[in-house]
Amino acid sequence: MKNRVPRTLYRQLLSWCRRYQDVPFDGVPPLTLTPPQVNSLALRRLKSMRTFLDSNGIGDSASNVKWRHPAHFALYNSNVAVEEDMIVFPAVHNTSELRDVIRSVYWLNNVNTMSNVDGVNIADERECDSSSNATKEQISLAFDAIKSCNQLSSSELDSRRNKRLASIEARRNQMNDKDAPIVEYHVGQVVSQKKKGWRGVIVGWTIEQENANERSRLTSLTTKQYSLSDRNETNSENENIDTSSKQDKTQKFNIKYTILVDVNDAALLKSSKIVSLESQEDLGFVEPCLHRIHNNLINQYFNKFESDHFVPNNVLGYVYPMDRYSSCDISEGRESSTSSASTEAVEGEQLTDPRLPDVKAACMTIIQGVNKISNRLVSSIEHDSTDQNSKCNFLESLLSGISTQAKIDEDQPTLSLYSTILALYHFHVKINSLLWSRKIHLDHKPNIKFSLGQIVRHKLYDYRGVIIAWDPKPHVDVTNWDGLQHVDNPQNQPFYHIRPDENDCIRAFGGPRSFRYVCQDNLELCEPTELEVDELSPQEWRWDKGKGSYVPSDEMKFLYGEKLESDETMIEQNLQKLRVSGKLVYQWDYFFECSV
Repeated sequence: MKNRVPRTLYRQLLSWCRRYQDVPFDGVPPLTLTPPQVNSLALRRLKSMRTFLDSNGIGDSASNVKWRHPAHFALYNSNVAVEEDMIVFPAVHNTSELRDVIRSVYWLNNVNTMSNVDGVNIADERECDSSSNATKEQISLAFDAIKSCNQLSSSELDSRRNKRLASIEARRNQMNDKDAPIVEYHVGQVVSQKKKGWRGVIVGWTIEQENANERSRLTSLTTKQYSLSDRNETNSENENIDTSSKQDKTQKFNIKYTILVDVNDAALLKSSKIVSLESQEDLGFVEPCLHRIHNNLINQYFNKFESDHFVPNNVLGYVYPMDRYSSCDISEGRESSTSSASTEAVEGEQLTDPRLPDVKAACMTIIQGVNKISNRLVSSIEHDSTDQNSKCNFLESLLSGISTQAKIDEDQPTLSLYSTILALYHFHVKINSLLWSRKIHLDHKPNIKFSLGQIVRHKLYDYRGVIIAWDPKPHVDVTNWDGLQHVDNPQNQPFYHIRPDENDCIRAFGGPRSFRYVCQDNLELCEPTELEVDELSPQEWRWDKGKGSYVPSDEMKFLYGEKLESDETMIEQNLQKLRVSGKLVYQWDYFFECSV
């Protein structure tokens, strides 16, 4: 590369990395480069240098000096695979790693740099791929990299940074300005919809400002007649109103939350909505034992679940750094959680209540009764599943939630009681949800062409993906989608939740995509090969090389009417028995019998 174009492109790429060095992004899949994209002689020299470093025990610690080799990442990173005709860089998760990859590639394709490498035997400089075709390929690679970076920044990073600034400003105003709108909930917090009753976890929030004058504007439809005296009285009253307060009254803030809806709650309410946008006044707090929810998109936003909340990943924590469960720990600021305040009030009341010993005894008696109910439910299933071959891991994991004996907390007896009763209630709700979802999916099974875990290909965009769920009909309006203009009546077609292959999405769309919602007519089976998919939960999915597909958990199979390895009839009969037995929980005579 002797012309100035490569150096100019190289500087532009490094400038882009510096501009977005603080903004996290979703991982970029591994990058494989072969000649003439990279210099073939340079690859052989790099391989010999790595062999020399390994054989002499020279590791990364020896390079901790002020000056670092331009190809430091390719030299010392064990995850970089170097062959004489190929180099494979691992997945990139931040701009620092991307900058190291760019520097390594530029060093490999820079003839002047390679000719001055010490300790390497240069046999013949003319072996270097310095032809015009090779140079064009390398420049084309740089242009593609700039295009991908610009698409990434325009579609995600700029918006992500703007949302971060807005969320920080809102939280700071909330702490310093008593008139500022109060964002009561935080990303990762589990909330409930007051009117509909479903639960969900918050993945984002925004503050919208409304103008009251636009809503109260008079029109020609106004028919009321005003007398002269009424008008004069109205004018005199308006003169006494302070201008600043009038402006304040015209401003109204509407706080909206983006929420992932629990799929079991949605199924129980006969709704296919998995993502919802809700106003703050429509949301409420959830009891501690009901904080664990399930949604196919949770792994896309959170790292893990901790006791009463979900932990945001790096991207979500970056956008909302001052939210309670983000990595940024904000110790100051006013608490807006009414549940914590009510908890403290209950505890304070208990400490001053002279009847406290009686309260503890009553709570202990009720908890023992709930434990007896749980034992009866578990024993009824175990009695019918005495045959070791008929036992099912699905049932065992389901019963484990109530088989553990609840214990009373001496300091918070009433909270222990609430948690115990709600755990049993949640178990009953889940049983009903499982049976109802299975019935619905079995009714529509004849119209479903593909199964969970199968590898399919999109007919139009030519990317592969794995099926993780399906809907008998789309849960959103898809009539205007570009990829469905050739499909007759798409609103009545089955739709599939697809986790696409990352490499295929980069080729098809110019960047990774974590989720696709695809009509059945646009899908076809393809060669069963393991895909580059990072979002699948290992607890729910595993790759089966022999079957050439991803195998879902028994619970997923049961929900969607898939064939189970265990006795399906036995499982369904036991769940029906649990459902009928669970109704007794709400009959006071039965509950009293177990509590005495």
